[in-house]
Amino acid sequence: MPHSSLKSRFSAQQSLLGLFYKTPSPMIAEVLAQTPLDLIVLDAEHAPFDPLSTDQCIAIFRLAGMPVLVRPPASRPEYIQYALDSGADGILAPHIDSPDKARQLVQACYYGNGHRGFAGTTRAADFGRKSMQAHLDTSNNRTTVVAMLEDVHALDHIEEILAVDGIDAFFIGRADLAAALGETSVLSERAMDVCGQIVATAKRLNKCIGMFTPGVDDANYWKAKGVPFFFTSSDHALLLQGAANLAESFDMGNKGSGKAR
Repeated sequence: MPHSSLKSRFSAQQSLLGLFYKTPSPMIAEVLAQTPLDLIVLDAEHAPFDPLSTDQCIAIFRLAGMPVLVRPPASRPEYIQYALDSGADGILAPHIDSPDKARQLVQACYYGNGHRGFAGTTRAADFGRKSMQAHLDTSNNRTTVVAMLEDVHALDHIEEILAVDGIDAFFIGRADLAAALGETSVLSERAMDVCGQIVATAKRLNKCIGMFTPGVDDANYWKAKGVPFFFTSSDHALLLQGAANLAESFDMGNKGSGKAR
């Protein structure tokens, strides 16, 4: 998939499936880049990515043509800038819980408003091969901004947050939201009801909305309500599940031991 298509696919509210990537290894990035997923979410908020490992993994995904969003440790301009300068397709910004934070996010992601520092020799600028005008244009046309809704107090301002210009899509962080509601499952009745309210508001305002999903049945439930994109699982979860499936398929009468011998 061409890099430039990710922003347009969010704009068209097309179906997308992404995976959270939590292991700062260029080799694993190379493996994931060969999968049929629509995009990868490099999770620097909850995994030990530093600027160098983030840069290296983005380079792998970019070369392979796999779109990649970066979830930074916080929605701060310096974290956003190095991810975008490294060539990420966009940002999945955590904890956007007010209209002001939504506007600050937009200002940090785009050139031309004095908030994102310009550098003409980054990977995003083809290491200086683009003219200043070409880099400004391609960056602003390509950068994909996704704001996470995961805080209870964001619900008091949900329409104002959704109305902020410059955000391509909104993503419900269901685990954080469920925990903030005092629930222990994203599938609890209260957590599901609150998500339903957010989805209904987004659809009424014709805003692209997505969410984390723990499985296919849950995704199908929300697809029927008009949710077009989902981020699910992680490389860690896939490793655990794959190992468990392998051990089960080679079970040699060691049930209960926890190990295949």
